[in-house]
Amino acid sequence: GGGINFTVEKTRNATEYELLQLLIPRLERMLKSGTTTVECKSGYGLNADTELKMLRVLEQARREVPIEISSTFCGAHSVPKGSTPAEATKDVIENQLKKVIDGNKSGELNVENID
Repeated sequence: GGGINFTVEKTRNATEYELLQLLIPRLERMLKSGTTTVECKSGYGLNADTELKMLRVLEQARREVPIEISSTFCGAHSVPKGSTPAEATKDVIENQLKKVIDGNKSGELNVENID
């Protein structure tokens, strides 16, 4: 419980290592259940730094768990606390999206979808 703002705060405060340690057992359970492909979305950062952190964790997980991960950037999941919808939209379009595209171009990220 606690809603998206609770999850956003926890995600922002977590390290990449901590997020990866939470993700790997979940992916391994899916794999043991017969799942071969999973879509993983960002969207619980609501700022560029945390969205990119989440997407980098997915890249690390790809190297550690033999499951196909389809990575989705979902930076417009919600309006961040303290922002207006217009400010949040502008940040996603002018800041976050550009950084995701740059990460894809450099090879740091492999984001397949934008939602």
